[in-house]
Amino acid sequence: MAADYTVIGKLIGLSMLQNGPVPNIFDESTLNRLFSNNSSEEFESACVHNLKKGLDCLGLIKVGCVLPMFRHLFRPSSCTLTIKAVIQLLQPKFSEEGSNSKRYESAVYTLFLKYLRAVASGRRGTVGLRDVLQFATGTTEEPVLGFVLHPSIEFVESAPGTSFIPTASTCTNTLKIPRPSAEIPLPQEEDLFSYYDYAFSNAYFGLM
Repeated sequence: MAADYTVIGKLIGLSMLQNGPVPNIFDESTLNRLFSNNSSEEFESACVHNLKKGLDCLGLIKVGCVLPMFRHLFRPSSCTLTIKAVIQLLQPKFSEEGSNSKRYESAVYTLFLKYLRAVASGRRGTVGLRDVLQFATGTTEEPVLGFVLHPSIEFVESAPGTSFIPTASTCTNTLKIPRPSAEIPLPQEEDLFSYYDYAFSNAYFGLM
């Protein structure tokens, strides 16, 4: 399968250039071999050689050789996604102050924040903060250069016959949270949280 690593290198390069995910699976020894000016194939595996060739199609090996700090992007991140970071990333879009819509939106958003705190403390089973962010944006962490479209929360009025399960539009980084209305009240807290668990544990992020 060594020949496939040229294509893998190109895919990694394209992802990086488009501010996408960067694989941080390489150990230090592999990184040193990738970003080395030594062009000899004698001391490197065919996989590493072809991966380097794929990356260099977009000039990334040259960048890594000239700027050693560039290699840091490939190292495993020690940063942990915090509840504060998720709240700052997912900015709610409220209706006009004083309106009934704003009152309903505030009620469900308060419970959503309570749910995030439960997730952060590990009280929602296997659901983690990364699952929430991935559901809304398609990625488990903020890109190196930040989001081009800042993630947001939109509140949608729950209609008769529908549930309070969130949905998302990952192309616009929008998490859509159903809100109550005069006709449809909020479910009990644990029922609402169960809807959120179901959504955020879904492998197909954003789609229900």
